[in-house]
Amino acid sequence: MKLLFLSDVHLGALTEAENSTLEEEIIQIINFCESNNYTIHILGDLLTIGWNSQIIFRHLEKNY
Repeated sequence: MKLLFLSDVHLGALTEAENSTLEEEIIQIINFCESNNYTIHILGDLLTIGWNSQIIFRHLEKNY
């Protein structure tokens, strides 16, 4: 079993440009894990309160 652990990503805690880059990188990680049969475990905070972006949720709704 292949596992990947994400910890304390805090999407929404950075500038809009930095958050956008981070969101795109998280989506790449999700796609990699799906293609290579990894199980993702999210530890700590994935989102920071006040997070306004919907990129990851739209991606997940469209693809899963």
